[in-house]
Amino acid sequence: QACGESPPYGVLCVRIYYRNECLFVEIINARDVIPLDNNGLSDPFVIVEVLPRRMFQCNDQQTHVQKSTLHPIFDECFEFPASYEHLIDDDAMLLFSLYDHDVLTCNDFGGEAFFPLKDVPGVVPRGRSNLGNFHGLKQVELALMFQENTDHPVLHVLSERQGDKLAQDFVKKQKKRFPSC
Repeated sequence: QACGESPPYGVLCVRIYYRNECLFVEIINARDVIPLDNNGLSDPFVIVEVLPRRMFQCNDQQTHVQKSTLHPIFDECFEFPASYEHLIDDDAMLLFSLYDHDVLTCNDFGGEAFFPLKDVPGVVPRGRSNLGNFHGLKQVELALMFQENTDHPVLHVLSERQGDKLAQDFVKKQKKRFPSC
C-alpha cells in the first residue's frame, strides 16, 4: 500500500498497558472500516479476547455499537486479570475482532487484529511498572485483517482433529465469521 494509505479493512487504534496483575486495554477508535450495510456504512463494535484461553480465564469484553459510521470513536477501557508469567508467554496475545451490528441477521465480521502481550508497556520483570494509567502512553495502530478463504487448508486439517476440542472451537469460530445468515 502507498504511504498514507489505510490497510484494505481499516485500522484499529488502541492503548494497552499492564499494572498490578491487570491488563488495561483502551479501544480508542477505528478508521476506514469496511462498509457492511446497504447504506454504505457500518454499525461497528469490537470484541476483545485474551488468548490462549488455557492460560487466561477471563471473559471476552466488547465495546458499544457505533451507528452508521466507517470511522467509529469508541473511547472505552477494559480490564483483564493477568499474571506476569502468562503475559511473557510467546503464545499470549490480544485478539480484537470488529463486527458490524445487525438487528435482524447475524453480525457481519469486519476484520481482526492481534497484539502480542509480551510487547505491552509495563510488562517488565516481576510485573513491576512505573505506568500509572494511559496518560502519555502512545496509541498503537493495528491493521485489521480478514481471512477470505472459507476453504482454507488449515481450517480443513483442524476440522478433522475430532478429539481436539481447541481445534474444533477454533474452526467453529472461524466459520461463524463468514456470512451464512
